[in-house]
Amino acid sequence: MKKLDLSATGREDFLREQLLLNLTGTISEGELLKRLRKGLLGMSQSDFCKLAGISRRSLSDIENNRGPSTTATLNAAFGIFGLRLSLLPMNAELTKLVCADFQTLDGLPFHIKRFRQE
Repeated sequence: MKKLDLSATGREDFLREQLLLNLTGTISEGELLKRLRKGLLGMSQSDFCKLAGISRRSLSDIENNRGPSTTATLNAAFGIFGLRLSLLPMNAELTKLVCADFQTLDGLPFHIKRFRQE
């Protein structure tokens, strides 16, 4: 995949599409990172590693779903795209409920909103 020629809206749409594919289990985190690196940045692994501050071996391992990676390494790689490592339920229905709850937060962290309601 080469870098896509996208407007700002097109870039956001591409990012959302890829995140949804990952969220539904269609693509792995490694495949997601590879698609974002190539599709949004058009960067080689070496150039991306310099930007993210990670080793090329670490990036290759992530993109090829080999071995465990540290949270710091994953956050450095995905942080380039404004993403961070997080936990989601394995159950699809629970994931939908959590996402629906998130939409009702009005931009406030959940714990703050909960205490304001009490």
